[in-house]
Amino acid sequence: MSLPTLALPHPGWTLRPWRSTDAEALARAANDDEVLRWMSDTWPEPYTLKDAAWWVQEGHRTTGDNWALCLHDIPQGGCGLSPLDGFQRCNLETGWWL
Repeated sequence: MSLPTLALPHPGWTLRPWRSTDAEALARAANDDEVLRWMSDTWPEPYTLKDAAWWVQEGHRTTGDNWALCLHDIPQGGCGLSPLDGFQRCNLETGWWL
């Protein structure tokens, strides 16, 4: 099932499914020093074009539902919902970066 595109309450901003053509914009945005500063240890540093190509092709499907956070249809960040397990199995983790 594909994810919907969601309009945000700010002109030009949307959440939309990742596209294979987003790799360059993702690599550029993901390497921002302020993004890198706050990400988990699993976030690649540097975030290469190869990392970005993997994410937009298949990686975004591995951890729940993930959207590109876009301004005028160009990814500036990401947003996702990941199901938890164990005693938290009825919960989702929400994450975003911009």
